[in-house]
Formats: sequence, structure tokens, C-alpha cells
Amino acid sequence: MPYPKVIFFSGFLGSGKTTLASVTARLLTDQGKKLTIIINDAASNGVDEKYLKSQGYPIEGLSGGCICCSQAAEIGKALDKARATDCGYILIEPSGTASPSALLKVLKNSGCPENRLFHITLVDPLRAEAHFAVLEPFFATALPIATAAVIPKIDMADAAMLAFARKVIRDHNPEIPVFEMDLQAGLTEGYAGFVLKL
Repeated sequence: MPYPKVIFFSGFLGSGKTTLASVTARLLTDQGKKLTIIINDAASNGVDEKYLKSQGYPIEGLSGGCICCSQAAEIGKALDKARATDCGYILIEPSGTASPSALLKVLKNSGCPENRLFHITLVDPLRAEAHFAVLEPFFATALPIATAAVIPKIDMADAAMLAFARKVIRDHNPEIPVFEMDLQAGLTEGYAGFVLKL
């Protein structure tokens, strides 16, 4: 069996990672694809894990620490469990504190082939300017290694907020596709087509 396609999502707490993981999972299952979601709640209460389980998806939960550091040793085990189900996709939602570049290294070291590994990062337009002011190094490391970027919450953001989010993305990675969506309203055709062609 070929190695499953691994899609991991990054973004700050509250940016919409859980929602994007959920609607992406729905897209794939509606197409008859089998998947497992690995979710990392840095806290031990597992709120996001419980939500995704309530949607009916197979879940491997890693809680009580960050997936790219204190829980790094567990990711290989979670990947092996997911692969044992013969799934075609593994979706990974790390905690909001996870470093995408560190997680990418952990996944490669755990045996995930680079050509089966995809990174989708979210840039929250409502808070992009505030985040950028104090956390620019996150964008500087996350965006260059991203396969695609998503700007969520377009129903709540004004034109200036959207323009700033677009600029942050383009300044750090002018080549990647950018999808702007109200995740509560569903996925755009462009994003759906992109995911299904990975």
C-alpha cells in the first residue's frame, strides 16, 4: 500500500484549524476517501478532539503537550496506527503553539515521504496585523514551507484586513495558492479541487 497523503494544518489558536480540518475531512469522505485525523490538543481537556469525534471521524489524539516537541515521540506511533487502517489520507491538526517547521521535521523523521506531505496554513485576517507585529518569525517560517494558504473569516473581515493578510502571505511565499473562505459556509470550489488533486 502506498503511504497515505498527509495534510497538516497550521495557524494560531482560534484561526479555524479545527473547522478547516473538519470540512476537509467531509470533502474527502464525501468522495469515498478513507482517512484518519491526528489531533494535538496542548491542553489535556481535548475539546477539539471531542468535536471532531462527534463528527464521526476516526481520531488519534495526542494531548498534554505539543506535537512538535514533548509529544514528538508519539507522532510516529499515531502515524503507524493510522496507516494500519489502510486509509488514503491522514489529516493532522497540531496545537496553535506548534512550529510548522519543527513538525515538518518530526513527520519526515517519522518516515513520512516528502512527496506525500502537504502543509496548509491559515492566516486569520481579523488578527493578522496584531499577530504579525509580535510573531513575525512564525509567518517567516510557516509560509515558505506551506503548500497552500487559507484566509478564513472573510465574512467578518473588512477590505483592509484581507489586504494585510494577502500581503503577509505574498511577502513570504509569492508562489503558493491562496484560498479565501467563510469556512462556516463551506469550501470554495478552488480549495476543494486543490485538495482532491494533491
